[in-house]
Amino acid sequence: PNPSCNAAHRESQPSPAQNLYTGVAGGCEVEPDAAPAVLPAVVVAVVLLLSLSAGYLISVLISKNILEAAESGDDKGVAN
Repeated sequence: PNPSCNAAHRESQPSPAQNLYTGVAGGCEVEPDAAPAVLPAVVVAVVLLLSLSAGYLISVLISKNILEAAESGDDKGVAN
């Protein structure tokens, strides 16, 4: 590796997306940032899990209310 590819030199360089000279002989090898691709996938996964758990909780509460109404003989909240 090129001696100029130390940590201080890399930190002062633009990101791989902005660096036009990554393929030049003697330059530092850099890998593209994975963060732009990973972050949206993580956000989608978290939102999906939260919505599924909220949907499950709502269905359990509705089922419980229907069962309680049926057991008490109160048919006000139950459709015939």
